[in-house]
Amino acid sequence: DTLDPTGKFRSGSFVGAPRDGTPTDAADDATDTIPATQEAAVADTVANRRFGMHESIDFYNKCRGRRRNLGLFTADQRVRRRDARGTRQNPNGNRRGLECPEERDYYPYWHPTPWIDVAVLVSYLDRCPFLTA
Repeated sequence: DTLDPTGKFRSGSFVGAPRDGTPTDAADDATDTIPATQEAAVADTVANRRFGMHESIDFYNKCRGRRRNLGLFTADQRVRRRDARGTRQNPNGNRRGLECPEERDYYPYWHPTPWIDVAVLVSYLDRCPFLTA
């Protein structure tokens, strides 16, 4: 699959990325935060498969290691992180899965990303060349 071309996150027939969280029982919401470890990224146990994962641990680690773009608009927020996990909508850098908050909150993203747009809807056609370049 395209998110795991080397098969690093595979475990037998289970694909490590992407996957939806699978509750272990009726009382389990499967909403806990996935541990930021290589071991948790491989779907080789029931405990690991309960975490939804759409980005890989490598993707998250690159985000964690990338310096925050200080030129992005932060309004009146005091962003408390120096890496790409801190944004005006996420000043504390709280984690939601393994996504990169700066990439999620600022579109189009300034840094190379593995994601490809399926569609871009615009009101002004003269903006199309900027978005397709």
